[in-house]
Amino acid sequence: KPEIISSVDLPTQLITFPFNGLTFGDELELDGGKVASQIVIPLSLATAFELDIPLLSPWVQETYVGVGAKVLLGAAYGELNIVDGGILSNPTTLNIAAEVEGKIAGSGLGFALDAGIATTIDKNMKANISINNLFSSLKWNNVTDGSYIVEGAFNRSDFEEIAAYSEEQTDSLT
Repeated sequence: KPEIISSVDLPTQLITFPFNGLTFGDELELDGGKVASQIVIPLSLATAFELDIPLLSPWVQETYVGVGAKVLLGAAYGELNIVDGGILSNPTTLNIAAEVEGKIAGSGLGFALDAGIATTIDKNMKANISINNLFSSLKWNNVTDGSYIVEGAFNRSDFEEIAAYSEEQTDSLT
């Protein structure tokens, strides 16, 4: 079963923006924002065995320890990093500009280890814990990267014009 792993790192100022607002003339910095995602197909081989712990026998019926090794087949990888950029608000415009670096890859190979312990306390209660992808490593092949400039300006008059639209005109925007 493929695993899809994604992460989003929001710039600090973007997180605090809803609470602090944006004053005209102040720039909301977007530096450090990152979005990454990868699709990995793991091929696993695992084993488990019963572990007798006399000290726990008054409270625990059975305890099992398991370990697994995985070969990781990377199917796809993508990443976007905001290197420099921001949002600048003025009384009549909202300007957005950013330098974005991106990476994509279509295949990769790696490995990982899994470990876990499971115990039966009684017929109605079980407890377990596991650590997945321990010491994992994945090397992506044929990585393509690039740098892009993203710019845009929104004029207040555009929004005022849209605000004056009839319901029929507003529906036609979607």
